[in-house]
Amino acid sequence: MSLPRPARSHVIAVLLGTVAALFARAWFQLRLVGDGYERSLAEDLSYLVVPPVLLILLFPVLLEDRAFIKRQFRCDNLSPVLLLKAITIGVLFRVAWHGHIVAGTAFGLYQSGPIPAADFSFDCPSLPVLGLSVLVASFLIPFIEEFVHRGYVQSFFGDRGPLVAIAISSLTFLLFHPIGAWQFVFAGGVLLGTLYWITGSLWVPVIVHAVTNFIPQLTLRCMTIPWNPTRRETPIWSIGLLSVLVCVVAATGLLWLTLSLWKRRDNASRRDAVKMNQQHVQ
Repeated sequence: MSLPRPARSHVIAVLLGTVAALFARAWFQLRLVGDGYERSLAEDLSYLVVPPVLLILLFPVLLEDRAFIKRQFRCDNLSPVLLLKAITIGVLFRVAWHGHIVAGTAFGLYQSGPIPAADFSFDCPSLPVLGLSVLVASFLIPFIEEFVHRGYVQSFFGDRGPLVAIAISSLTFLLFHPIGAWQFVFAGGVLLGTLYWITGSLWVPVIVHAVTNFIPQLTLRCMTIPWNPTRRETPIWSIGLLSVLVCVVAATGLLWLTLSLWKRRDNASRRDAVKMNQQHVQ
């Protein structure tokens, strides 16, 4: 799909502004930890400085690019079915990733991983703390990261074709995350970039990103599921094979939904072409 292309200087400005905002966040986080705040709470509170810092640093760019930004968040193609597909894609991606982690752990490829165990417990933090983590992880981060990496970076390289554009945006996405998360982040970047290329709008990747980030706010913050089998205990075939099956089923669902979006785009393009021909004839 042909996407609008931002100016090179604006892409550089957005990336540099993001780096500056994240440095401001890191400084604020260190201050909060030094003042006695728990680390996870400090991480969430410190991210609240990122949006205002970006708005201040990038105000001239955002003002000049307001038509481009409006195009990125166009709503004319949104529908309840499309929203439901985006939510399902987010869930399936997280399930597929967890399935591969559990399978890798069961077969001895990874040292530890999450899986249901006898000492399972459920204990969420206070509602304000959990609400803050959801606000940051499922709203602020998806909007900002998709706006930067898909909206600006991928759009800029769009004229080089989907493979190059998605690869470069996924690599820049990677560099803004910790090294330990690179495998997951790159896979997510490819999926989100593909969805953006297909739909031509940031809404679907934002929703998928939000759902993918929301699930750990419940599983990691509310659940205790320790499972650390030793090398001698692996391979655990029953758990490993079941996890592989879960991963394959989820990945198949992801592929099917992505192809259905591609088909939907092609049908929309054909309808637009027919309308243009009819208008030309008239």
